[in-house]
Amino acid sequence: MATNRDESTELIIQPCDIQPVDTSLVPAFVQSIDRARLQLAQLRQFVKEIMVPGEDYGVIPGTEKPTLLKPGAEKLNEIYGYAAITEVTQRVEDWTNGFFHYECRTRIVHKGTGCTVAEGVGSCNSKEKRYAARWVFGNDIPVGVDKAALSKREFKKRDGSGTFWKYLVPNEDIFSLVNTILKMASKRSMVDATLRATRSSGLFTQDMEDLTDVDLAAPKPAAAKRQPQEDKPKPPAATVIDHETGEVTENGARTEEAGRSEKDASDEAEVNEFDALMGQVEEMKEIRDLSKVWDAIRKSGLGAKAKAEVTQAFADKKKGMT
Repeated sequence: MATNRDESTELIIQPCDIQPVDTSLVPAFVQSIDRARLQLAQLRQFVKEIMVPGEDYGVIPGTEKPTLLKPGAEKLNEIYGYAAITEVTQRVEDWTNGFFHYECRTRIVHKGTGCTVAEGVGSCNSKEKRYAARWVFGNDIPVGVDKAALSKREFKKRDGSGTFWKYLVPNEDIFSLVNTILKMASKRSMVDATLRATRSSGLFTQDMEDLTDVDLAAPKPAAAKRQPQEDKPKPPAATVIDHETGEVTENGARTEEAGRSEKDASDEAEVNEFDALMGQVEEMKEIRDLSKVWDAIRKSGLGAKAKAEVTQAFADKKKGMT
Protein backbone atom coordinates (compact mmCIF):
# COMPACT_ATOMS: atom_id res chain seq x y z
CA MET A 1 0.00 0.00 0.00
CA ALA A 2 1.46 3.30 -1.09
CA THR A 3 1.71 6.16 1.31
CA ASN A 4 1.55 9.86 0.46
CA ARG A 5 4.58 11.99 1.38
CA ASP A 6 4.61 15.70 1.90
CA GLU A 7 6.52 16.96 -1.12
CA SER A 8 7.61 20.11 0.73
CA THR A 9 9.78 18.03 3.01
CA GLU A 10 11.70 16.30 0.26
CA LEU A 11 15.35 17.32 -0.35
CA ILE A 12 16.00 17.53 -4.05
CA ILE A 13 19.67 17.68 -5.12
CA GLN A 14 20.30 19.14 -8.55
CA PRO A 15 23.50 18.30 -10.39
CA CYS A 16 25.87 21.24 -11.00
CA ASP A 17 28.88 21.82 -13.15
CA ILE A 18 32.10 22.18 -11.12
CA GLN A 19 34.70 24.06 -13.10
CA PRO A 20 38.37 23.33 -12.44
CA VAL A 21 40.20 26.13 -10.60
CA ASP A 22 43.15 27.78 -12.31
CA THR A 23 45.67 27.69 -9.48
CA SER A 24 47.82 30.29 -11.26
CA LEU A 25 45.19 32.87 -10.37
CA VAL A 26 45.37 32.20 -6.65
CA PRO A 27 47.59 34.74 -4.82
CA ALA A 28 50.84 33.13 -3.72
CA PHE A 29 54.31 34.18 -2.71
CA VAL A 30 56.77 34.34 -5.57
CA GLN A 31 59.73 34.12 -3.22
CA SER A 32 60.47 32.62 0.14
CA ILE A 33 60.22 34.55 3.39
CA ASP A 34 63.95 34.06 3.92
CA ARG A 35 64.63 35.65 0.54
CA ALA A 36 62.35 38.58 1.32
CA ARG A 37 64.06 39.06 4.68
CA LEU A 38 67.46 39.07 2.99
CA GLN A 39 66.40 41.68 0.42
CA LEU A 40 65.03 43.97 3.11
CA ALA A 41 68.25 43.63 5.10
CA GLN A 42 70.28 44.49 1.99
CA LEU A 43 68.14 47.58 1.37
CA ARG A 44 68.62 48.78 4.94
CA GLN A 45 72.36 48.18 4.71
CA PHE A 46 72.53 50.12 1.43
CA VAL A 47 70.70 53.06 2.96
CA LYS A 48 72.93 53.02 6.03
CA GLU A 49 76.29 52.63 4.30
CA ILE A 50 75.89 54.26 0.89
CA MET A 51 73.18 56.91 1.04
CA VAL A 52 74.16 60.29 2.48
CA PRO A 53 71.90 62.19 4.90
CA GLY A 54 71.12 65.69 3.65
CA GLU A 55 71.94 64.69 0.09
CA ASP A 56 70.05 61.48 -0.65
CA TYR A 57 67.41 61.89 2.03
CA GLY A 58 66.42 64.67 4.38
CA VAL A 59 66.09 64.10 8.10
CA ILE A 60 63.37 66.64 8.81
CA PRO A 61 62.69 67.57 12.45
CA GLY A 62 59.25 66.51 13.61
CA THR A 63 58.85 63.63 11.14
CA GLU A 64 59.01 59.93 11.94
CA LYS A 65 60.76 58.80 8.76
CA PRO A 66 63.39 60.46 6.57
CA THR A 67 62.32 62.02 3.30
CA LEU A 68 63.60 60.55 0.04
CA LEU A 69 65.26 63.14 -2.20
CA LYS A 70 65.91 62.98 -5.92
CA PRO A 71 69.60 61.95 -5.65
CA GLY A 72 68.62 59.15 -3.26
CA ALA A 73 65.90 57.95 -5.63
CA GLU A 74 68.46 57.83 -8.44
CA LYS A 75 70.83 55.73 -6.31
CA LEU A 76 68.07 53.29 -5.41
CA ASN A 77 67.12 52.84 -9.06
CA GLU A 78 70.75 52.29 -9.98
CA ILE A 79 71.38 49.61 -7.36
CA TYR A 80 68.23 47.72 -8.41
CA GLY A 81 69.09 47.95 -12.10
CA TYR A 82 66.16 50.20 -12.90
CA ALA A 83 65.78 53.13 -15.27
CA ALA A 84 63.31 55.99 -14.77
CA ILE A 85 61.43 57.17 -17.86
CA THR A 86 59.37 60.33 -17.36
CA GLU A 87 56.85 61.89 -19.71
CA VAL A 88 54.71 65.00 -19.41
CA THR A 89 51.10 63.85 -19.60
CA GLN A 90 49.45 67.23 -19.30
CA ARG A 91 50.59 70.83 -19.54
CA VAL A 92 48.88 74.19 -19.25
CA GLU A 93 50.95 77.21 -20.24
CA ASP A 94 49.07 80.51 -20.06
CA TRP A 95 51.71 83.11 -20.87
CA THR A 96 49.13 85.89 -20.84
CA ASN A 97 47.87 85.37 -17.30
CA GLY A 98 50.99 83.73 -15.92
CA PHE A 99 49.58 80.31 -15.01
CA PHE A 100 51.55 77.11 -15.58
CA HIS A 101 50.60 73.54 -14.70
CA TYR A 102 52.36 70.27 -15.45
CA GLU A 103 51.51 66.64 -14.77
CA CYS A 104 54.09 63.89 -15.25
CA ARG A 105 54.15 60.11 -15.19
CA THR A 106 57.32 58.13 -14.51
CA ARG A 107 57.78 54.47 -15.39
CA ILE A 108 60.43 52.48 -13.58
CA VAL A 109 61.79 49.96 -16.09
CA HIS A 110 64.07 47.01 -15.43
CA LYS A 111 67.16 47.52 -17.59
CA GLY A 112 67.68 43.81 -18.19
CA THR A 113 64.17 42.87 -19.28
CA GLY A 114 62.60 46.18 -20.29
CA CYS A 115 59.58 45.36 -18.14
CA THR A 116 57.80 48.14 -16.27
CA VAL A 117 58.18 47.56 -12.54
CA ALA A 118 56.14 50.49 -11.22
CA GLU A 119 54.66 53.83 -12.16
CA GLY A 120 54.36 57.13 -10.32
CA VAL A 121 52.67 60.45 -10.93
CA GLY A 122 53.37 64.01 -9.91
CA SER A 123 52.18 67.51 -10.67
CA CYS A 124 53.14 71.10 -9.98
CA ASN A 125 51.62 74.48 -10.81
CA SER A 126 52.35 78.16 -10.42
CA LYS A 127 49.46 78.67 -7.98
CA GLU A 128 51.28 76.73 -5.30
CA LYS A 129 52.11 79.06 -2.45
CA ARG A 130 55.87 78.65 -2.80
CA TYR A 131 55.73 79.97 -6.37
CA ALA A 132 52.74 82.32 -6.35
CA ALA A 133 53.84 84.55 -3.48
CA ARG A 134 56.64 85.31 -1.06
CA TRP A 135 56.98 86.84 2.40
CA VAL A 136 58.87 90.15 2.62
CA PHE A 137 59.54 92.85 5.19
CA GLY A 138 57.60 96.07 4.93
CA ASN A 139 60.46 97.98 3.32
CA ASP A 140 60.77 95.29 0.63
CA ILE A 141 57.21 95.65 -0.65
CA PRO A 142 57.35 96.52 -4.37
CA VAL A 143 56.56 100.08 -5.34
CA GLY A 144 52.91 100.57 -6.21
CA VAL A 145 51.61 97.67 -4.12
CA ASP A 146 48.98 98.63 -1.53
CA LYS A 147 50.46 97.54 1.77
CA ALA A 148 47.07 97.62 3.51
CA ALA A 149 45.64 95.10 1.03
CA LEU A 150 48.35 92.48 1.62
CA SER A 151 48.11 89.48 3.90
CA LYS A 152 50.48 89.95 6.79
CA ARG A 153 51.91 87.99 9.65
CA GLU A 154 53.07 89.23 13.02
CA PHE A 155 56.27 88.02 14.66
CA LYS A 156 57.39 88.70 18.19
CA LYS A 157 60.81 90.14 18.85
CA ARG A 158 63.03 87.80 20.77
CA ASP A 159 63.34 90.11 23.77
CA GLY A 160 59.58 90.42 24.08
CA SER A 161 59.72 94.18 23.63
CA GLY A 162 57.44 94.26 20.61
CA THR A 163 56.56 92.73 17.28
CA PHE A 164 57.29 93.15 13.60
CA TRP A 165 55.33 92.27 10.47
CA LYS A 166 56.00 90.53 7.19
CA TYR A 167 53.80 90.76 4.15
CA LEU A 168 52.77 88.26 1.49
CA VAL A 169 53.32 89.77 -1.94
CA PRO A 170 52.57 88.22 -5.34
CA ASN A 171 55.52 86.83 -7.25
CA GLU A 172 55.94 89.35 -10.03
CA ASP A 173 58.42 87.19 -11.94
CA ILE A 174 56.60 83.86 -12.21
CA PHE A 175 57.80 83.40 -15.80
CA SER A 176 61.35 82.77 -14.61
CA LEU A 177 60.07 79.76 -12.63
CA VAL A 178 58.42 77.87 -15.50
CA ASN A 179 61.31 75.44 -15.89
CA THR A 180 61.49 74.98 -12.11
CA ILE A 181 57.79 74.12 -11.96
CA LEU A 182 58.16 71.58 -14.78
CA LYS A 183 61.16 69.93 -13.15
CA MET A 184 59.35 69.79 -9.81
CA ALA A 185 56.46 67.86 -11.39
CA SER A 186 58.95 65.49 -13.01
CA LYS A 187 60.84 64.97 -9.76
CA ARG A 188 57.70 64.29 -7.79
CA SER A 189 56.59 61.58 -10.20
CA MET A 190 60.05 59.99 -10.19
CA VAL A 191 60.27 59.86 -6.39
CA ASP A 192 56.75 58.43 -6.21
CA ALA A 193 57.59 55.71 -8.74
CA THR A 194 60.88 54.86 -7.03
CA LEU A 195 59.24 54.36 -3.65
CA ARG A 196 56.81 51.95 -5.29
CA ALA A 197 59.39 50.06 -7.34
CA THR A 198 61.93 49.59 -4.56
CA ARG A 199 59.34 48.91 -1.86
CA SER A 200 61.11 51.49 0.30
CA SER A 201 58.07 53.32 1.65
CA GLY A 202 58.73 51.61 4.97
CA LEU A 203 62.06 53.40 5.21
CA PHE A 204 61.21 56.72 3.59
CA THR A 205 58.22 58.97 3.39
CA GLN A 206 57.12 60.90 0.33
CA ASP A 207 59.02 63.96 -0.71
CA MET A 208 58.01 66.65 1.77
CA GLU A 209 56.93 68.89 -1.07
CA ASP A 210 54.33 66.32 -2.09
CA LEU A 211 52.60 65.88 1.25
CA THR A 212 49.13 67.39 1.35
CA ASP A 213 47.35 65.62 4.16
CA VAL A 214 49.98 65.15 6.86
CA ASP A 215 50.15 67.48 9.84
CA LEU A 216 53.82 68.08 10.45
CA ALA A 217 54.40 68.65 14.12
CA ALA A 218 56.77 71.43 14.98
CA PRO A 219 60.05 70.23 16.44
CA LYS A 220 60.41 71.16 20.05
CA PRO A 221 64.08 71.22 20.94
CA ALA A 222 64.96 71.54 24.57
CA ALA A 223 65.67 75.06 25.70
CA ALA A 224 69.38 75.72 25.54
CA LYS A 225 71.02 76.37 28.89
CA ARG A 226 73.15 79.45 28.76
CA GLN A 227 76.26 79.50 30.88
CA PRO A 228 76.35 82.39 33.33
CA GLN A 229 78.73 85.07 32.15
CA GLU A 230 81.34 86.38 34.46
CA ASP A 231 81.32 90.07 35.20
CA LYS A 232 83.81 91.88 33.03
CA PRO A 233 86.45 93.90 34.89
CA LYS A 234 85.82 97.61 34.95
CA PRO A 235 88.03 99.69 32.66
CA PRO A 236 90.70 101.86 34.24
CA ALA A 237 89.80 105.41 35.15
CA ALA A 238 89.60 107.53 32.02
CA THR A 239 87.49 110.08 30.26
CA VAL A 240 84.68 108.32 28.43
CA ILE A 241 82.76 109.85 25.54
CA ASP A 242 79.42 108.42 24.48
CA HIS A 243 79.50 108.97 20.73
CA GLU A 244 75.76 108.49 20.41
CA THR A 245 74.68 110.97 23.07
CA GLY A 246 77.78 113.14 23.16
CA GLU A 247 77.88 112.83 26.94
CA VAL A 248 81.28 112.98 28.64
CA THR A 249 81.95 111.23 31.94
CA GLU A 250 85.13 111.28 34.01
CA ASN A 251 87.05 108.52 35.76
CA GLY A 252 85.35 105.75 33.79
CA ALA A 253 81.92 106.40 35.30
CA ARG A 254 79.30 104.57 33.30
CA THR A 255 76.04 106.47 33.09
CA GLU A 256 72.66 104.81 32.95
CA GLU A 257 72.20 106.15 29.42
CA ALA A 258 75.48 104.61 28.28
CA GLY A 259 74.48 101.28 29.77
CA ARG A 260 71.19 101.40 27.93
CA SER A 261 73.02 102.25 24.70
CA GLU A 262 75.19 99.15 24.96
CA LYS A 263 72.19 97.02 25.81
CA ASP A 264 70.31 98.39 22.82
CA ALA A 265 73.27 97.59 20.57
CA SER A 266 73.38 94.03 21.91
CA ASP A 267 69.65 93.62 21.48
CA GLU A 268 69.87 94.98 17.95
CA ALA A 269 72.51 92.39 17.06
CA GLU A 270 70.32 89.62 18.44
CA VAL A 271 67.27 90.93 16.61
CA ASN A 272 69.31 91.06 13.40
CA GLU A 273 70.28 87.42 13.86
CA PHE A 274 66.66 86.56 14.54
CA ASP A 275 65.51 88.45 11.44
CA ALA A 276 68.20 86.81 9.33
CA LEU A 277 67.05 83.34 10.37
CA MET A 278 63.43 84.24 9.75
CA GLY A 279 64.47 85.43 6.31
CA GLN A 280 66.14 82.09 5.61
CA VAL A 281 62.99 80.29 6.71
CA GLU A 282 60.81 82.31 4.37
CA GLU A 283 63.19 81.84 1.45
CA MET A 284 63.14 78.04 1.68
CA LYS A 285 62.07 76.61 -1.68
CA GLU A 286 63.66 73.19 -2.11
CA ILE A 287 63.27 70.26 0.25
CA ARG A 288 67.03 70.12 0.77
CA ASP A 289 66.87 73.69 2.15
CA LEU A 290 65.02 72.42 5.22
CA SER A 291 67.96 70.55 6.72
CA LYS A 292 70.33 73.44 6.01
CA VAL A 293 68.09 76.06 7.61
CA TRP A 294 67.28 73.83 10.57
CA ASP A 295 70.99 73.35 11.18
CA ALA A 296 71.45 77.14 11.16
CA ILE A 297 68.64 77.53 13.70
CA ARG A 298 70.09 74.84 15.92
CA LYS A 299 73.55 76.43 15.91
CA SER A 300 72.34 80.00 16.40
CA GLY A 301 73.03 81.98 19.54
CA LEU A 302 69.39 82.84 20.05
CA GLY A 303 67.79 82.39 23.42
CA ALA A 304 65.23 79.69 24.06
CA LYS A 305 62.25 81.97 23.49
CA ALA A 306 63.52 83.37 20.19
CA LYS A 307 64.62 79.95 18.99
CA ALA A 308 61.16 78.60 19.74
CA GLU A 309 59.62 81.36 17.61
CA VAL A 310 61.93 80.63 14.69
CA THR A 311 61.25 76.92 15.11
CA GLN A 312 57.51 77.54 14.92
CA ALA A 313 57.97 79.65 11.78
CA PHE A 314 60.07 76.81 10.35
CA ALA A 315 57.26 74.32 10.98
CA ASP A 316 54.67 76.67 9.48
CA LYS A 317 56.82 77.13 6.39
CA LYS A 318 57.03 73.37 5.94
CA LYS A 319 53.26 73.19 5.96
CA GLY A 320 53.12 75.98 3.41
CA MET A 321 55.53 74.08 1.17
CA THR A 322 53.25 71.05 1.02
